[in-house]
Amino acid sequence: MKTSIKILIGIIILAIIAIIFTLFNSTTGNVIQNSNTIKIGATMPLTGDLANFGIGEKNAMEIAVNEINSKGGVNGKKLEIVVEDTKCDAKEAVNVANQLINIEKVPVIVGEVCSGPTLAMAPLAEQSKTILFATAASSPKITNAGDFTFRDYPSDSYQGKYAAEYSYNKLGKRKAGVLYMQIDYGIGVKDSFEKRFKELGGQIVDEENFPQNVKDLRTQLTKIKDANPDVIYFVGYNEEAITFIQKSKELNINTQIVTTETFDDPSIIQKVGNSADGIIYVLLANTNDSNFKKAMKEKTGSDQILIGSPNVYDAVYIIANAMKNCKNPEDTVCIKQELYKVKNYPGVSGNITIDSNGDLASANYIIKQYKGKEAIEIN
Repeated sequence: MKTSIKILIGIIILAIIAIIFTLFNSTTGNVIQNSNTIKIGATMPLTGDLANFGIGEKNAMEIAVNEINSKGGVNGKKLEIVVEDTKCDAKEAVNVANQLINIEKVPVIVGEVCSGPTLAMAPLAEQSKTILFATAASSPKITNAGDFTFRDYPSDSYQGKYAAEYSYNKLGKRKAGVLYMQIDYGIGVKDSFEKRFKELGGQIVDEENFPQNVKDLRTQLTKIKDANPDVIYFVGYNEEAITFIQKSKELNINTQIVTTETFDDPSIIQKVGNSADGIIYVLLANTNDSNFKKAMKEKTGSDQILIGSPNVYDAVYIIANAMKNCKNPEDTVCIKQELYKVKNYPGVSGNITIDSNGDLASANYIIKQYKGKEAIEIN
């Protein structure tokens, strides 16, 4: 009888401890890691369509972490990256986010390039009070994805608007044909471009879409050609871009093409060569910080710095600074509050201010044009 009472008392004590732990965890965020390191989750496409961008981000993130650790880390703790490949796929992103949140117990997930995976991970981050910090995902939907979701890359509401204004005001175009990929990224940029182009007085003469990994765009391009636009606005990833350029050439389409930052991937020009000549694309400006460029070249052997790399470098520093301001550097509620305070941070990707939605508050762009197998910045 006495043994039974002892067992019962033991069970009650364990239950009370579990309840206290749960309440503590729900208030302060993820579980405290009692070690000399702080794990940071990193999700990015390391294979698939946007692997070049993901690999670039991984390199930049490693540089930032090594620099921070060499200077003492965060409150005496070293940062440790746990990298997962999302393949730019929403379902895969959910799997790796669950792994990072529930098994690795990371307080922060940083680095996602793609909008679909970011939006898929956001509810998990919100539920678990895990910081999700995207560094190239640009869908306008991310603005309202949750209180724990941040990014230092601008919403497509900026890029689409900028492309429309450049097409209308600088190029003098009045009739646009639009061809976009049916994913969150494609829809977001397309909507922003069309809205602003029409506000300026332009006309959308045809709108066509296609699924990711499409292998033939002949039907869509034929319809756009028949509509006789004076500019074609294209939104797609690199493999779709290659298909688009090749089919446009086959159909003898000579209309001015304006497109997005995904065309800054060198794999495109390697496969299509001079067929890309004349294509204009919008690209987020950065500070061209010499120390960052030098560090990237030493690590990769290349001068090429792709989108997202400067942003993830900045994000790691911003997150580390936020952690340093918290009594417990893994208290995600405190980290969240500190991130909302980021104003005029002088990053290598530009001046960074986080607004009340966790978004980058402003954005500056440049224009590049393919000429002779090279992307040239133009005024």
